[in-house]
Amino acid sequence: MLATGSSDPSSAIWDTSNQTIIHKWDAHTEVVWALDFSPNDKRLASASADGNVMM
Repeated sequence: MLATGSSDPSSAIWDTSNQTIIHKWDAHTEVVWALDFSPNDKRLASASADGNVMM
């Protein structure tokens, strides 16, 4: 899996074996700056220019 953030407020999780998006969402209102998986890979945190961290 690969998580990506974007200059629009979207984030996505990709299946790298076939280069397809597994899940995409718009959790923020500004650019996504950072993403990090939890140690067990069950959660993804995202941080944005809107000043919020989402899980």
